[in-house]
Amino acid sequence: MALLYKNKLDGQGREDQNSSLLALLGGSSGEAPLVIEPISWMSFPSTPVNFMAGNSGNYTVSGTLPFSGGCNQVNITFYGSKDGANITISGGEHGTWDNLYIDDCFPNYSDGFNVSGFTPGKARVIYRVSDNVYNVWFPDLRAGQIIGVVEINVADIGSVVVGP
Repeated sequence: MALLYKNKLDGQGREDQNSSLLALLGGSSGEAPLVIEPISWMSFPSTPVNFMAGNSGNYTVSGTLPFSGGCNQVNITFYGSKDGANITISGGEHGTWDNLYIDDCFPNYSDGFNVSGFTPGKARVIYRVSDNVYNVWFPDLRAGQIIGVVEINVADIGSVVVGP
């Protein structure tokens, strides 16, 4: 991974040779490079959310808490932030897009979010481990660790050719 990252920074790696997460490491869409350390029990979209300016798209975040201490003993929070093109995120049956909370009362987490925007461009939603991670239950996680990124592409309406 370090060699692929170095190749990406040196411009030697071709975009089609890299996964979407690896492409984010090099800041391929003009944003700052990210170091992503996913965790096996949380799932984020592996393909970008694509929609036309003025419309919307959606994505789902899911996971299964790997520990069970009984109800109200184990919990964790992941915070979302966004950068890039101006987008609005709504929805979420169990919480908000920027505050994913999982506990052992409901250890199977799944939530869908709607994304909309009027400004063409690229954006991303970045999910991090909260600052109050409880290291006894989650020894492999650290505060601020980036665990997932959702890429968003808002296409320009003028780029669509209609008719013959």
